[in-house]
Amino acid sequence: MLFCGRKAPNIQTQHPMSNVRRYTCRKSAGSVFFLVYWLGVTGIAGSFAEYCRKKYQKSWTKVKGTRMNFVAIDFETANRSRSSACSMAAVTVENGQVVRSAYSLIRPAVLRFDYWNTRIHGITAADVADKPTFAELWERIRPHLENKIVIAHNATFDIGVLRTVLDEYQLRRPSFRYACTVEIARKVWPEIENYKLSTLAKQFAFVFEHHNALHDARACAQIAIEARRTLRAESFLQLATMVQVPVRDFN
Repeated sequence: MLFCGRKAPNIQTQHPMSNVRRYTCRKSAGSVFFLVYWLGVTGIAGSFAEYCRKKYQKSWTKVKGTRMNFVAIDFETANRSRSSACSMAAVTVENGQVVRSAYSLIRPAVLRFDYWNTRIHGITAADVADKPTFAELWERIRPHLENKIVIAHNATFDIGVLRTVLDEYQLRRPSFRYACTVEIARKVWPEIENYKLSTLAKQFAFVFEHHNALHDARACAQIAIEARRTLRAESFLQLATMVQVPVRDFN
């Protein structure tokens, strides 16, 4: 009916078939009205809506994928410089389950540890003096990230560290997309006091050692899994779309 109402003024009334067109439009409008009324009375409208919902859901999952697959990462740094990564962890989730975890201490290019950084994560220069550099570890790290969805809690920091150390060693950047679990948590649980990793861990009873890269990455992964359960999302991309959190290209 809206189509007819909007288009009727454009019909040329002087055309020899104009009366037929107006009659046809009115007749079609009446038929549509009767059909909608009949569907509502018979209860078929609800079934039809449910069919559409299921069909849409099927189409969505076919396009977006039905699996909850992603990699959660976390870095710790020796000082304020984002090129000073001194530990990294990557936790791989497939079908909503943790299937792999990787962790390593890293020797920064400049072996300088700030007091406050060491106080936070407990790593000292002595701990990493004989450890591999990021460049030496890169070929082992890359497969965890390449062509994956990567998440981090406060992704601006962790993705920034990754970008900076890759540039520091002139390493080719991998291709992946990333999202932030702080942004997701804010949308899914707006009532929570704050969105620090420690607060969310307490909220969902995660047992972890804060500022240990492996523990932080696992907690980050668990937040995404809990968000998926809360919203009943079928994939990470669907979850991100539902809460309107961007999944950005790494570049």
